[in-house]
Amino acid sequence: MLCFGTSGDPVAYIIFVFITKFGLAGACVICYIGTNETFPVPIRATAMGVCNFVARLITIFAATCA
Repeated sequence: MLCFGTSGDPVAYIIFVFITKFGLAGACVICYIGTNETFPVPIRATAMGVCNFVARLITIFAATCA
């Protein structure tokens, strides 16, 4: 099976990776657009900075726990 590391179709694996990367890129774009639509102009940069900080902090913890 593909998700458990046993032998699987390498073409399917590559396709799944590209689909996942496309979805993550789309999610990032939606987050940027959503922030612009949600917050007023005076606090927009602060909101983006706080979200960026929290996202990087979670990434650090995810990388150290894995």
